[in-house]
Amino acid sequence: MLAQSIFPRIDCSRYVADAGFRDAMIALAESGSVGGFVLFDGTVEQVSMITSTLGRLGEGRLLFAADCEDGVTMRFSGGTEFPSMMALGTADDVSATYAVARSIAREMRAIGLHWNFAPVADINTNPDNPIINVRAFGETPELVGRHVAAYVRGMQDEGVIACAKHFPGHGDTERDSHIEVPVVRADRARLERVELVPFREAIAAGVRSTMIAHVAVPSLDPTGTPASLSRALTEDLLRRDLRFDGVIVSDAMDMHAITERLDAGAAAVAAYLAGADVLETLPDPVAALEALVQAAGDGVIGGARIAATAARIDAMREWALGVAAPPTLESARHGHEVIAVEAARRSTRAEGTLRRIFPPLFVVAVADEATIAKAEEWFAYFSAWYPGEAGGAIATPEMSDEDLAEMRRCIAQAGTVIVSLFVRPRGYAGTVGLSDHQREIVECAAAKPLALLNFGNPYLLRDVESRFRLDAFSSASASLAVSIEKLAAAVD
Repeated sequence: MLAQSIFPRIDCSRYVADAGFRDAMIALAESGSVGGFVLFDGTVEQVSMITSTLGRLGEGRLLFAADCEDGVTMRFSGGTEFPSMMALGTADDVSATYAVARSIAREMRAIGLHWNFAPVADINTNPDNPIINVRAFGETPELVGRHVAAYVRGMQDEGVIACAKHFPGHGDTERDSHIEVPVVRADRARLERVELVPFREAIAAGVRSTMIAHVAVPSLDPTGTPASLSRALTEDLLRRDLRFDGVIVSDAMDMHAITERLDAGAAAVAAYLAGADVLETLPDPVAALEALVQAAGDGVIGGARIAATAARIDAMREWALGVAAPPTLESARHGHEVIAVEAARRSTRAEGTLRRIFPPLFVVAVADEATIAKAEEWFAYFSAWYPGEAGGAIATPEMSDEDLAEMRRCIAQAGTVIVSLFVRPRGYAGTVGLSDHQREIVECAAAKPLALLNFGNPYLLRDVESRFRLDAFSSASASLAVSIEKLAAAVD
């Protein structure tokens, strides 16, 4: 029974290319040593093949999970890309959030995924938060709570397990838990008033799972132990006080907040003892299971606890596997592009006007390695609209002094400058800000008639004056296309 708590990570592209890795995952599936897998990085075709193959080898008992907060495209190429949760929160139409969640669920089921590690129930009360940001619906507990509930209903009405995360709240932190343990300094009264509100709403909406964060909450556990390893946060607060009776899943066990403290076996036992039913993306799933079995044999983990966890996972599995999946992804996606574009139109905010573009025009995209492709996609939308000649460049954090000097020269000669920003949270980056060179480019551009289009961190560059500013809260394809509509209206 302990094996069904183990959910290793599968990088889909590696599974396809690396025979040794593939054989290891097949062995885990066939041996009954895991309850399922968490999938990352690949194409939707690869996901379909992997879930079909391993599902058959696992005799139809395995669950497949992924982070698909704003669509399957968050992890895999293919499928419909929807605006971010903060975009949905900005539009503040719960029926739209429900429709987006239900659409995401249909696409997940079509490629064999049963469990979405979403919605994000964190409240982005700290603008300097390097990992939540646009992944949250917003900045107030009431707004986040109603959209979390709508997302849960949309997801589970379509037969995909929803997961409220990151309990008890990762919004008011300044550190990335992929790198270190962030600290939430709220007392119990503040937690009840703010951070816990969306989780209570998720529970009221029937959410079937909740993810525990690798954050320390000294007011509830003075030892500084991460919530994911703390019984005070998991069993006492979530299970007893909030009366959550679904499956509790750890945040990724291969994040540095955990691996810097404990080895794979010790971490697995600590998380299980704290109250986690499922341990996901373990750095060594075999060692983790061996440690759990040893702890059970030694009486450290009691039989009643093992049985209770098994019953919760069995109930969730039976529910998820009992829902028929759409026959193809193509059929599942019908009408979803329209839903995505409408959500983008309603959430995009634009202020000011350019009236006209003074030539020569110079266009700068501010991006990092993870968002260069999005910057290039936006350039394609822009070029299809703009009839005149324009110079363009992508400013990355690694840009050289020579590149900086050349961009400054082009900006100095320009009549109008357009700056598009793509900086957004990503694991292990530790920041959602700009490099010194990137900020210098933006400040140089501000001396010109400037249009500032922000597809990433909405808190960036509030101090920069521009004639036209657009905040899309998302770099989804629909948001990029809508930005051109808004820009064209500002010029006309």
